[in-house]
Amino acid sequence: MIRNLYRHVQPLTAQIASSSPDSLGIFEDFYEEVFKEIDEAYGRINQMHVCENMGEHLIGNVYIKVR
Repeated sequence: MIRNLYRHVQPLTAQIASSSPDSLGIFEDFYEEVFKEIDEAYGRINQMHVCENMGEHLIGNVYIKVR
């Protein structure tokens, strides 16, 4: 788990629901970059989740399971 790695001014669900390609693009760029970095450093990724939570200590946590 990587704590509070993803932070954006809009909640993740609002970004995805937004009709603006920029909102979704920001998240996709983040996801791709983290995926590539972890894959190269620690091995093949089995699962990766970026969380959006209301609790300040949980916002933007990224959970990654490598093989």
